[in-house]
Amino acid sequence: HARCPAPMSTEASPSRARDDDDAPDDSAVAPVAKKLRQGARHQPIEYIPGSVMRVKLHNFMTYTDVEMEPGPRLNVILGPNGTGKSSFVCALAIGLAGSTKLLGRADKLSEFVKRGEQSGYSEITLATSDPERPLVVRREIKRKDSSSTWRVNNVVVTLDRVKLEMHKLGVQLDNLCQFLPQDRVVEFARLTPESLLMETEKAIGNAELYDMHAELIRMKNDIAGLEREVTNKRAKIEKLRLENDGVERDVTRFNEREKLRETAAEMKTKVPWLVFGNAKARWQNSKAAVLALKKSILAEEDKLTRFKTPAVKAKDELELALVKQKKTNVTRKTLAGKQHAKKELLEELGIDLEAKRGELDRARTKATQRERKIKEREKELRDCEAALARAPPPVQNDGNEEIKDLKATKLDLSQELRALEDDLDALNGRVKDPEHTIAHVSKQLEHMNSVRGQRVRNAANVSKKQNLAAFDTYITENANYFVKPVVGPLLSLMECANSDHRNMLAHVLPNYAFAEYIAQTRADYDKIKETARRLGVDVLIVDQIDWQEPDVSALHKHGVTHRLDQTFEATPLVKTALCKIGAIDKCFVFGATPPEKVEAVFKETNITRACTPDTVMDKKGSRYDGTVASISTAELRKNGNVFTGGVDAAEKAACVKRVAAARQQVEVFAKEIGECTARKKKLEQDIEQAQRRIQSLGQMQKLARDTHNKLTGNVATARAQLESASRTLDVAAIETRVNAELKAMTKQRVVCCLDLVELTTQLADTTHEHATRTLRCKELGVQKAYFDAQWDAANAANDKMRKELPAAENKLRENKELARELRVPAMAATDQRDPGKDPTLQQQFDQWDDDLVVLEEAIAMFENEADAIMCPNEAVLEDYKSRQTQIAEIESTLGAQEGSLGRSTGDIAALKLKWLPKLRELVERINENFKHNFASIGCAGEVRLREDPSGDRFEFWKLEIWVKFRAATDMHILDAHRQSGGERSVSTMLYLISLQELTKAPFRVVDEINQGMDPVNERKIFKRMTDAASKDSTPQTFLLTPKLLNNLKYTEDCTVLCIFNGPWIAEVAKRWRELQASIQPVSPGTPE
Repeated sequence: HARCPAPMSTEASPSRARDDDDAPDDSAVAPVAKKLRQGARHQPIEYIPGSVMRVKLHNFMTYTDVEMEPGPRLNVILGPNGTGKSSFVCALAIGLAGSTKLLGRADKLSEFVKRGEQSGYSEITLATSDPERPLVVRREIKRKDSSSTWRVNNVVVTLDRVKLEMHKLGVQLDNLCQFLPQDRVVEFARLTPESLLMETEKAIGNAELYDMHAELIRMKNDIAGLEREVTNKRAKIEKLRLENDGVERDVTRFNEREKLRETAAEMKTKVPWLVFGNAKARWQNSKAAVLALKKSILAEEDKLTRFKTPAVKAKDELELALVKQKKTNVTRKTLAGKQHAKKELLEELGIDLEAKRGELDRARTKATQRERKIKEREKELRDCEAALARAPPPVQNDGNEEIKDLKATKLDLSQELRALEDDLDALNGRVKDPEHTIAHVSKQLEHMNSVRGQRVRNAANVSKKQNLAAFDTYITENANYFVKPVVGPLLSLMECANSDHRNMLAHVLPNYAFAEYIAQTRADYDKIKETARRLGVDVLIVDQIDWQEPDVSALHKHGVTHRLDQTFEATPLVKTALCKIGAIDKCFVFGATPPEKVEAVFKETNITRACTPDTVMDKKGSRYDGTVASISTAELRKNGNVFTGGVDAAEKAACVKRVAAARQQVEVFAKEIGECTARKKKLEQDIEQAQRRIQSLGQMQKLARDTHNKLTGNVATARAQLESASRTLDVAAIETRVNAELKAMTKQRVVCCLDLVELTTQLADTTHEHATRTLRCKELGVQKAYFDAQWDAANAANDKMRKELPAAENKLRENKELARELRVPAMAATDQRDPGKDPTLQQQFDQWDDDLVVLEEAIAMFENEADAIMCPNEAVLEDYKSRQTQIAEIESTLGAQEGSLGRSTGDIAALKLKWLPKLRELVERINENFKHNFASIGCAGEVRLREDPSGDRFEFWKLEIWVKFRAATDMHILDAHRQSGGERSVSTMLYLISLQELTKAPFRVVDEINQGMDPVNERKIFKRMTDAASKDSTPQTFLLTPKLLNNLKYTEDCTVLCIFNGPWIAEVAKRWRELQASIQPVSPGTPE
């Protein structure tokens, strides 16, 4: 019975140790100890995924019950021989799906159950990426049938599931670089350089290099037989061709004659097909013509059917409408005549009525004013005659000459004014060009001097979009037509004060993003998309703003200062667009942080992209294994000046010069325009003055004529009025007569008005009805004419085609019969092969002319040439053909084999190109670590990659370990004949340590590797192991040994597990636990 007490503190060395190769005394030496760790022994987060957190054994080999808790780094398992150190190694191998052959001990699983017991189990707890959820693998073994049951986290699973979990965690128990039990230490030292290379590749990373190397070996072995076969076939073909070269001339002449005859014979087979083809073409043409004619007849008959019914209907409706229209027209004319007569009668009655009233008024007035008016009229006559006698007679010719001169002067001035106005319009048109230049270039200068203008220019330069300024002008000019503002370019909307942040934005964002514009509605996008496409500018639709200010305070402890979308000032609309374009919301900004720390943050958080002031780092998952990720690092491009920019001095000077020249032109034109304007004003004044004088002279002549005519008329009027006033009137009789006439006329007018109203109403109704019927008649007439024309055209076409149909059908039958007759000899000529169905025959026919005459001439020419050639020996020809047949048969398979070989060779070359650089880089890193480790113990060592001379025998590639332990010797390859056992042990350990920081293995096991070392080398090797174990992210290491030297130095990363056995060990263990508990708290779950 053996029990393992709780492990010692990770800071202390064993309480008693003895070195068999050191001083002979057994006196106890005080251990070299550092400060004790406070709190729990180890936290789960300290273990990398796949490392061993706990080992629990029950009835396993020498143990009844034992529980071990190794540390996350270097674990030294110390105990005398036979106490059960190697049982721990066996437990790892058996409990983590390893084969029993790895141990070099028992082959049967039942032999690992403690003697005298029927069953046992091993339970191993492995760390995972989630510290709170470790992986517990338990294997229960039965002695009876050597069977076992697997459990993962207390769930029964299969062996394949366990192997899959081990593969995910990177556990490689079959790799000597990771798992080196006691019985396989010698095996590792005897590894050939070829095997060492394979084992090293297997231990690094996820064994990607090993898989590629093994695949290269397999691919090369697969094509070895194919290469030999291709080489043999090529040699045989060359031999047959050399034999044929000797008789090539005779065979060539015979072949030429036979080829000419064969060609002529083959060409003759085309002749009947050409004849048949011509006949068939005529048949097909006739058939197509008949079908087209029948189709046209049916179409025309359909037209006749479609147009006949509406034509008849339109005719009937038109005849009926014409009858109704004529009746309505007669009625309308009758009513119009009656209305006109009534209107004339009413007007006559009105005139007569007014005349009678005037007659009565005049009679009454004359009666009351007769005497007074006579005296007034006599006085008026005298006054008019006196005024006429005093008035000067009118002069017709006064002022005529002056008016003519003034009109001529005015005409000359008007012509000069029109010419001057034309010159002025031309000057105003010419001055617009320089004025437009001043406005446009001044606006351009203002745009250059503005910050936004510089940003627009920078965006155009960065994105290579030369028409960005023109598109920006278009957006500005049409801003009022958009539903929502169209903004851009995005560079002009971003403000970033920090130069490092500007560099990060310029590196992460694609160049085209700075020149993007944002349309906030689909309608606005549709308005500008054509202009944007024509000018080569990108427009992004952002109709929903989903950006919110992030909170990264939880990441400050990792060195994160911002998320990249927090490093600049912009509206949420702009940040939403930039997040969609460049995913800047997935990128985090660090301060001056080393790449190693950023990589650690990648592993602890979900961050996949990070920027520091000097680098940009990306984390990408593998496409083949989701649990594997790679981190790439790129130097940060210092391109932040895209946010600042400047003005092109030469372009600005050119703009200023253009403005100055345009202003000078405007001044010259302005001076000329001023002179023309003054001259125009003077001419207008002269024309106006001449016009006023002409009007004045005309008014004077007219006034004189009007005055004389008025006075003459006044005299005549006065005389007539005097004569009228002198006549006597019977007013009473006139009143009686006029009143009677007025009463009769008024009654007659009333009757006439009533009749006129009735007639007007009837005429309006009749006129409306007549207009409606007239329009309907015109509509029906147009319809009838259309249908009649269509029917007539269809009928004529139908008659014509029906007359043509019998002749076309007869021609079709004749051509069809002729084609059938001609096809029989054509098929016989080609052995019943139809070129239309035989692509090979058709391809052969395509070589020759399709003209029958030309083809027959060519046949005759070939036959004449064949007859002119002399025939060689027939036997020579037969041998030649036999060898040619052999060559053809070999080449028929050689092409496919060479193609397959070429593809396989290409695949091998591509895989080698991917594998070799990584392998060389790996060996170089191992070599550097190995040289450094050897130098630290005062020796020299190198690791060299020895490539196969031929380059493609990948199984002969070697990884050689070269060592030099003494100054007087040269460096030699490590082997069992030249170096001692201790030197091989030192070399093995240093090589494993060199792999430690490169390998992705979660833990490494080395059993009793220090037994052959001298004390000096053992002390140095132990120091290198403790130093390596103190580095971050190094694998967990188990070193099993029965003894250690005194005064070895331990670090906080070392854990010493002491194993003892014997009848008294239970009591000793109990006391030890009590002592340990008093010194340091023990985590819960420690076994009793």
